[in-house]
Amino acid sequence: MNPLTLRAMMPQLPDDVGAHVASQALLGEAVKAELMMDSFIAARLGRSTYEVLLLQSKAICHLSINVKIGLLEELMGAEEWDDDFPFVIPVLRALFALRNKLAHSIPYFMDGTDQGEVTANLWSSRRGNVKFEEVKVSTIVGLVHSSAHVTSVDMAFLHVRALPEGYWSAK
Repeated sequence: MNPLTLRAMMPQLPDDVGAHVASQALLGEAVKAELMMDSFIAARLGRSTYEVLLLQSKAICHLSINVKIGLLEELMGAEEWDDDFPFVIPVLRALFALRNKLAHSIPYFMDGTDQGEVTANLWSSRRGNVKFEEVKVSTIVGLVHSSAHVTSVDMAFLHVRALPEGYWSAK
């Protein structure tokens, strides 16, 4: 398939959106990515359609994101699929790292609009430790675009490779 056609099929986020819209888009991509990881891991570890569904609904959904990414990385490496899809793991790690920052903080002030670069200043508190961080909206938008490709294209191809042989038969 033509890569331009694939790009046109994915939802696009304009580059000049606000921090809240970009953050919501990133959180949406994180949900899609987690569902695709769950589905891939279950498909690879299950020997039948029943086992795939059982693993996905009863076991894998209880694992942490870091464990899921580690398991995905191990499964891809065991099959030597990591060379075919080199950006999946780094993009997922970056996506969930930023997702955690956004989910556990409050944007309190937007800055830099007069200089052309919009940033979200994030305030968070963990166990009494107050932290202020600056995140460029262009970073969020870029990660949304990268993760959209990983979840919509790369993970879909991986999922097809991972399905058990019985899935393709009429048994």
